[in-house]
Amino acid sequence: MKYISTIMTMLITTTLMACGFHIENAKLNSFGKTANIHATIIAGDTDKTIQSLSIKGVKRTEIHDMKMSYGVMTMSKIKNLTIKAGTTLEFKKGGKHIMLMGIKEKLNNPKVIITFTDGTTYSFTVKK
Repeated sequence: MKYISTIMTMLITTTLMACGFHIENAKLNSFGKTANIHATIIAGDTDKTIQSLSIKGVKRTEIHDMKMSYGVMTMSKIKNLTIKAGTTLEFKKGGKHIMLMGIKEKLNNPKVIITFTDGTTYSFTVKK
């Protein structure tokens, strides 16, 4: 069963890459029990909406956005982030980023699994 699951994940990931969706320059910034990931998302030829993210050894993985509000930098969770077809989205310092909370073990080039609202998944490895 695990073998079939691995093959299905590979097929779904290959399909997303064939549609042009991919992630570049993913970098992990660690701060003890929390961390964030900055990266460039290149959308494919269809809109994709991120429903959730997961990383082995991390309790919670969320997408956050930072904004100035009345002279104070605030951070808020984004639910169901849609990446429009043909666009590029930057996860970067001071803006949107992937937030890791409750890190349970040392992260060495962690694998991030993105689940989209259409049920497809995409995985990528982050360099430390």
